[in-house]
Amino acid sequence: MKTIKSGGPAFPVRTESGVQGRASGEQPQQFPGMTLRDYFAAQVMPPMIMDGAALDAIRSISKRTGIDPFAASAEAAYAYADAMLAAREAA
Repeated sequence: MKTIKSGGPAFPVRTESGVQGRASGEQPQQFPGMTLRDYFAAQVMPPMIMDGAALDAIRSISKRTGIDPFAASAEAAYAYADAMLAAREAA
């Protein structure tokens, strides 16, 4: 099975002691939030679905494969994100 690299956290947040839900005296904890892969996929989605040619291609693929067009769009967005992460590692 292929391991999908996430790129790590996109916007990590470090909390300080005394934050709601934490016992006082605990060490600060990092909450990673969304991954860089999620962020890249989210950034490519709007222009991808607004581009008529890309939208037509997604509809065509959806009809040919029987995949829901929304699922096809999400898969395409993550394919772009994976390519961006790969290019980032190669640089």
